[in-house]
Amino acid sequence: MQTIVIDGWRWQLGFTGFDKALTARGDEAPPLRLGPWSCARHFEALRGHLRCGEVGLSLDRRGYAEAVLDAVAERGGEQGRERTDEHEGWAPAERALALWWASAVGWELAELPGLKQGVQPDVQPDSEGWLPLGGDRSARLRAWSWGERLRAARRELEAAAGETGEVSEHSFDAVAYLEAMLHGCVVEFVDGGRELSDATARAAAIADLDARATRTLLAAVAELNCPTTGDDPLADLPPALAAASLRLCATFGWTPEQLLAKPAPEVQRLLALVTRAEGGSLAPGRREPQRRQASPRRPRLADHPDAVVITFGDDGGVP
Repeated sequence: MQTIVIDGWRWQLGFTGFDKALTARGDEAPPLRLGPWSCARHFEALRGHLRCGEVGLSLDRRGYAEAVLDAVAERGGEQGRERTDEHEGWAPAERALALWWASAVGWELAELPGLKQGVQPDVQPDSEGWLPLGGDRSARLRAWSWGERLRAARRELEAAAGETGEVSEHSFDAVAYLEAMLHGCVVEFVDGGRELSDATARAAAIADLDARATRTLLAAVAELNCPTTGDDPLADLPPALAAASLRLCATFGWTPEQLLAKPAPEVQRLLALVTRAEGGSLAPGRREPQRRQASPRRPRLADHPDAVVITFGDDGGVP
């Protein structure tokens, strides 16, 4: 048994892996047995307790924890727990344990087998896109295309609008959108040394993943499509450099990644050439000063065809 403290609650754990049942004895709660928490159950619980609002996504933590306990918790050999007026739902210590078990993060003991301390699992695929998921399972990932993203968003927006044609903050199914991204980005899946080439078989294998493998896969897919590392050289570019980069991409048909891979002196020379051809300045973000055109002369009285003009000036001494 290992001891772990979750949100101030102490538990004695019999942990043998996320794909096995967990036995737990708490100081403030009766003994519990938690079955494996699968990816399919995770999405089902999210669908009932994840909200999409003006400030983004928010999770009803208590509702999610109750869903975990109702689905996989056993006390005294009985599934779930009878709810009474005196005790609405599960105890706070049990809900904290459920959140910890389903999220597969926040371990306090480094000696727990096969786990690392910290909040975020290792989510970096290798150079070919393969991501280990524990055991003999691995998935090869790719970023989904802009077209796939637009189609998924349009599908969920149309479903949310329904017959009324209006989308409220609670009608958009963010979980279905997340599932579309997940299944679109997993292009290959290996389970027990066997490659699952059929999309249906891959979806079934993903649905059966345990909590840690689920979190690792979702974190990797999210990072692949919405990077948070902060090292993107194209992020937060000054307007002049952003315009220059887009100008070169449009001129030569490059992608931003191709532009970033070019030697800096070559890019600078090409930028100067393109800028000069467009009549601009060599300095990024500045243009050559335009010559000021003379304003048209206003008509004078002497320009009138019937006017008599008398000129006074030096005429060689003639009066």
